[in-house]
Amino acid sequence: MGGEEEESKDLEAQNESKDQENNNEDDIQHTSVGDHGRQGLSSEEAEKLYQEVGFNELEHIEISPIKLFFLQFTGLMPYILEIACVLALAVEDYIDFAIIFIILLSNGTLGYTEEMKAKKSLVRSIQLKMFETNNVAFVVD
Repeated sequence: MGGEEEESKDLEAQNESKDQENNNEDDIQHTSVGDHGRQGLSSEEAEKLYQEVGFNELEHIEISPIKLFFLQFTGLMPYILEIACVLALAVEDYIDFAIIFIILLSNGTLGYTEEMKAKKSLVRSIQLKMFETNNVAFVVD
């Protein structure tokens, strides 16, 4: 008897799992833009959205190099190192202070140089028009 009950519970669990998968697929189709599902927008709808919001592109945000450098000293690990520097000074342990400060400065400098390399690479990619589609609208009617 115990075996039959376990089998029926297993079958019920499998059926619930399948129902959830079917519901998830329905949700995916209904969360697309409007009620178009996987068909896409018509030419008229695409033109209307283009007139309302413009191209699908990100706003360009410029951060000064100095601000970018100082942003490298924010976050959990830099804060911990900064507190350790202050504590080392408070107990007049100048050798530990120097070591921790060098680690903190090295981390900030390394982070800054890597972020600048990434920024330059992104600018080069945009200049090469790797992301541009020559204003071609992909519309499915």
